[in-house]
Amino acid sequence: MASNSCGSLTQDSDEIKEMYCEECDRHGDGYATAVAFCVDCLDYICVTCQRYHKRQFKTHKIQESKGMPQDFYCEKCSTHPGQLIKFYCLQCNKEACQECKDNDHVNCSDVNHLPTLASDIQKCDELTNFSKNMDQLSKNIKDTENILDAKSEVIKKQEENAIFACKEQSNNLIATYKQHRQDLIDDFDKKMEETIARLKKERLELIQKLSEKERNFEKKVRTAETNMTQEVVKTNTNFKELKFEHLNLVGNLKALIVDIEQGQN
Repeated sequence: MASNSCGSLTQDSDEIKEMYCEECDRHGDGYATAVAFCVDCLDYICVTCQRYHKRQFKTHKIQESKGMPQDFYCEKCSTHPGQLIKFYCLQCNKEACQECKDNDHVNCSDVNHLPTLASDIQKCDELTNFSKNMDQLSKNIKDTENILDAKSEVIKKQEENAIFACKEQSNNLIATYKQHRQDLIDDFDKKMEETIARLKKERLELIQKLSEKERNFEKKVRTAETNMTQEVVKTNTNFKELKFEHLNLVGNLKALIVDIEQGQN
């Protein structure tokens, strides 16, 4: 709503980092830095104007230097170009200058001085609690990111271990089966010494059957290995997609926090 910088009324390209004297501006005396604020008149005044103001309005309350409102609002009224917009009517939900306030909002019961209203908002418990909640939420998001990164490393390691274990188990099964096949052949060879002629044909048929079984078994083992590897990779891919969606959600939430802070400003 408010800003701590005001454009100079006498220099279009310069930006003044403090509030100017409204009395000097109102009477065409040029630009002068405001050093005080009259609570009764709701005007910012310079050193010279403050001296005369105290003489003319002895009962007025003057806030000096850092004690005066710091949330300057330096837009001029579109209806009254010579007047600053420094009021806000909560009843009409409209901004107003001094003349607008006196003419258009004379019957309104909730017209507030903008810098004072901004100061009250900044000091309210709701805003303080909201800021604390935003800080805690940001910390929770960071903690969640750290947990996800840690779990991502664990899952990656588990994936590597699972693929290695599948490969090793497949090789062991094939080696065991080959050894079993060789044992059968060796046993048959012992018997063949006694009945070579009769068992020669049977031996050939048995070898062919065993070879076919070996190929089928190896095919099944390789298929199981491939399926299991694909499942492991698919699981890791799904987790990466979930992490990507979370990062998008975190980005949106951070952007929302920035929007909220900008909206607050």
